[in-house]
Amino acid sequence: MKKTATSFIIISASVFVLAACGAGAKDKKGSLNDMKVKLEKLKKDKQSLDAEIRDLEKQITKLDPNATAIKKLVEVDTLRIADFKHYIELQGKIDADGMGYVAPTGMGGQVKAVYVKLGSHVRKGQLILKLDDALARQSVVAARQSAGVLETRLAQAKTVYQKYQNLWKENIGSEIQVINAKADVDALQSQLNAAKAQIAQAQEQVNMSNVYAG
Repeated sequence: MKKTATSFIIISASVFVLAACGAGAKDKKGSLNDMKVKLEKLKKDKQSLDAEIRDLEKQITKLDPNATAIKKLVEVDTLRIADFKHYIELQGKIDADGMGYVAPTGMGGQVKAVYVKLGSHVRKGQLILKLDDALARQSVVAARQSAGVLETRLAQAKTVYQKYQNLWKENIGSEIQVINAKADVDALQSQLNAAKAQIAQAQEQVNMSNVYAG
């Protein structure tokens, strides 16, 4: 009777161990399936996130091409001898050896434009400022118009003088007419020369409206 009871206990224990092992295997298989399902879900989520990242990068690149530029963290290069230059920023004060003053050579005028700033370094012949040359240009136009009128009158006077001279050679007319005609030509020629000088002077005033460094 004791032997039978012992055998039953051993058999029961064996069945229990087998049942426990079977349950553990099922639990492991269930856990593995859960991990596989979770892995697939994560992969799908990653694909979705990667697509969203690429789309955002494209949009950012359109707005700022330099924003997504790939930077090289490590670069391989060949060793060679070269100069090493290192720069630092320092603050200081520079005192000029001298100071230049600029003034127009002709009459003064209203400043129309300034092409340099206070303390700027300038070179000889550099345009510094421009004066208002409206009046000077009007003087040039008026002088040219006056010269044009005088040229026309001079041409007419020369024609009259030539006619009187031809008549005088043929003993027609009087000598006084020739003399007066010649005087008119000389007077108009002098006026024309003065008008041309006035044109040059007015043009010089226009040119002096540009003030250069001397």
